[in-house]
Amino acid sequence: MNVQTKTLNTGWPLHSKRSGWLGTETTKEELSFELNENQVQILRKLAADNLAAGRRYTDVTRDQFCDALLDPFLASMAEALKSGKGLVFLRNIPIDGLSLDEIRMIFWGIGTHFGMALSQSVVGDKMGDVTPRPGSSRGYTGDQELGLHTDFTEIGVLLCIQGAKAGGENIFVSSLALWDIIERERPDYIDVLKRGFRAWRMDEHREHQDPVTPYHVPVFAETEGLRSVYWSWLTADATARFLGAPLSKHEADAIRFLCSVLDRDELRFRSQLERGEAVFFNNFEVLHSRTHFTQWEDPAKTRHLLRLWLQCEQPRPIRDEMKIWRNPSGLLGRDPDPRYADQSFVKLSENDAALFMKDYFADFYNGIKTSEELMLERLGTE
Repeated sequence: MNVQTKTLNTGWPLHSKRSGWLGTETTKEELSFELNENQVQILRKLAADNLAAGRRYTDVTRDQFCDALLDPFLASMAEALKSGKGLVFLRNIPIDGLSLDEIRMIFWGIGTHFGMALSQSVVGDKMGDVTPRPGSSRGYTGDQELGLHTDFTEIGVLLCIQGAKAGGENIFVSSLALWDIIERERPDYIDVLKRGFRAWRMDEHREHQDPVTPYHVPVFAETEGLRSVYWSWLTADATARFLGAPLSKHEADAIRFLCSVLDRDELRFRSQLERGEAVFFNNFEVLHSRTHFTQWEDPAKTRHLLRLWLQCEQPRPIRDEMKIWRNPSGLLGRDPDPRYADQSFVKLSENDAALFMKDYFADFYNGIKTSEELMLERLGTE
């Protein structure tokens, strides 16, 4: 096996006006990369070699998971992810006949070609299991529909191990297209969206932090000529109410209009993630969501996806205000907190902010409505 150790160039396309795209003008075929049989065998061998060496998947580096027949292929994916539409699919990842440990090793190893894995919660999980877990505070651990949003990373990746009996379709929207449309149709809303809203820290703030950001988190922001979009509007109304300073009519109207644009069918690209298929999305340029799903009767077939949050060697330039946790590490994601070291996932606590949000979003946590539906119902009401 020929090993190459050259560092991957993960630069971003700075100082160039990038336009968004429409879902109805996009096909899965044009966004897809497929591993050939040689590359599949290379992945299997790399996983076996690293496991035989006694390495945990979280300890494996790119230099320990590379090959001359694999690296250029993944590098071309990384280029498409940053300079193309910001959405790519990888097909034919080996799943059948492999243990979960082997699958995790392969998924992690592929991820090392795109960036470093981030902690996805204060528990310190660097590979998330997207599967129902009763009692969790995180939306992705339920079976309910999730509204369009961004995560807290540069690149998000999902790998399907087991699909649902029905539903669970992924939806993606170019957030740059969202910006284009609002700028064209309602430019009077741009300033308030660039200023943004104060954001709830999802009950994963550190001891010295407030549960709500003391600063406004921009929805739209441009740094070094690179436009980025963040999902802070989804908790904007709830956070404002908790702080005792409800949104103004202009702020509420801006959010309503933004949501109405996101609801346009032409923006939405829909795709069912198949077993052995992964999707990579440029998180600050592409919004994502998931439809409600129904489980199989057989518990062994519970819907299960793996998730990585990745940050590149050369970080994407974004406004500091888009970092709602201000991690000690300086990274995105959520730095581990020793207080949660013995937990497998985070539950909402009993502080005032968490209790307020638990009540505000009760129908979301109970799987009745999306967080977006709840917010739109309450905007502008007393």
